[in-house]
Amino acid sequence: AQETEGVVRDYVDCVLAALEDRREDSEDAYHRALATGLRDPEHWFYFARALSRAGAGNTALEAMEQVVKRGFFCPLPLQQDAWLEPMRAESGFGAVLERAEQARARAVATYREEEGEQLLGVAED
Repeated sequence: AQETEGVVRDYVDCVLAALEDRREDSEDAYHRALATGLRDPEHWFYFARALSRAGAGNTALEAMEQVVKRGFFCPLPLQQDAWLEPMRAESGFGAVLERAEQARARAVATYREEEGEQLLGVAED
């Protein structure tokens, strides 16, 4: 529980620094959180988002690469979230987006092949 509290505190610090245009402080909070070893990629998505907002495009892109590699691949926010606009200017962004789109397509195909809607009981008759 204490580790989670630390990550939450670091996330709040990262976002606050982003909102106050304190790029270095935002990056510092991100690096403190990284040291905890937290593995959930969705948490890291929100850190990458804050880093992008703070103007730390390269660090944000590196974080987002890890987010997608670890299994959080939602192309729509990558394409449309306003806070990710600075990251979109980074040269490697297109490759990260493409990997997210491909991973999502594979997940959807597997879900359909395995009749996921029926397994979950949400299939229309």
